[in-house]
Amino acid sequence: MSSIYTPLNPLHSEIRLLVIHPGKDADPIHCSLQHTSLEEPRDFEALSYVWGSEENLKVVSVENFTFEVTINLHAALRRLRKPTESRSIWADAICINQQDIEEKNYQLPLVGRIYTEATNVVVWLGEKKVSTVSELIPQLLIQCRLRECHVHVPPLSCANRYKAFIPVEISTAQATIIVLTGQ
Repeated sequence: MSSIYTPLNPLHSEIRLLVIHPGKDADPIHCSLQHTSLEEPRDFEALSYVWGSEENLKVVSVENFTFEVTINLHAALRRLRKPTESRSIWADAICINQQDIEEKNYQLPLVGRIYTEATNVVVWLGEKKVSTVSELIPQLLIQCRLRECHVHVPPLSCANRYKAFIPVEISTAQATIIVLTGQ
């Protein structure tokens, strides 16, 4: 049986990037995988999201193969897709071969570095539309529980300080952190 995955080279700190091909909102999602080395600078975005339930999976096309993903990842890919140009992201559920224990053991220690090297880190909070900062902060608290930090959010009239918990990998990011929710 063919696979979408080709072996990575651990000696060169290789990872896979998911290239989301352009399309309109209702179009099926088509992607390809590219190998890249963390030793060589390259623009890509790292996606942080909750995997969600593995029931009612959705389908994306990766290397012309049908690939099942959670509803939450599918929604994030749809939201991240651009209408006229490709976008390179790192999403663990696809970029790491989840069926290959040896690969997972090699890739998981690189996760912090992946978030550090990313041009941007995108935090996907799900489809729910958020209209105010006061709605956004509780969602961040629910999704991101691993490390405590302070998030400064200046509302219209005054600056307030919110306490939030964010994943360690996001806290190591040196890039811009982009928070996305439903449209």
